[in-house]
Amino acid sequence: ILKVNTIQDATNSTTAMSVDTAGRVNFPTLPRISVSHSTNGGVSYSTGDQYVDSSTVVHNITAVGITFDGSNGRFTLPVAGDYHVHYFTMAYGGSSVVSEWAIRLNDTNKFRGYVTTNGNYWKHLSCGGIITATAGQYVNVQCTGSGATYESHGGTYSGFSMHLLG
Repeated sequence: ILKVNTIQDATNSTTAMSVDTAGRVNFPTLPRISVSHSTNGGVSYSTGDQYVDSSTVVHNITAVGITFDGSNGRFTLPVAGDYHVHYFTMAYGGSSVVSEWAIRLNDTNKFRGYVTTNGNYWKHLSCGGIITATAGQYVNVQCTGSGATYESHGGTYSGFSMHLLG
């Protein structure tokens, strides 16, 4: 039986895991990030656009380990492992306008969300799952298809999150 309250690395004494008196476990250095777009309203996107950049990213939590490059919309992963990724938004556009988004790993589509709008109301779009990655690879959320009159909603109506599972 191993009875400890804290596990730290030997070099820097950084707490990797702690257990409280009720047995609840916390991993304070587990890589994670959650962002949204700064515009709380319709945002026009074209095919190839990134979800957020340096001028539009809002960090919903303090990022741990995962770094964001606002010049290209990439989230770089610090360690190898399986990551849970999720993107959601609402789409609005003219009649039969296509909106398509992808979560990409090193420029390869891993998960895609697709919706056709009808011009009358906002429609939900989401995609996500588990990706296996190596340290240094990057994830980005990219518009992979949009009609001429398409908008995606920012603010709390859209977001991207990712965290290491193990």
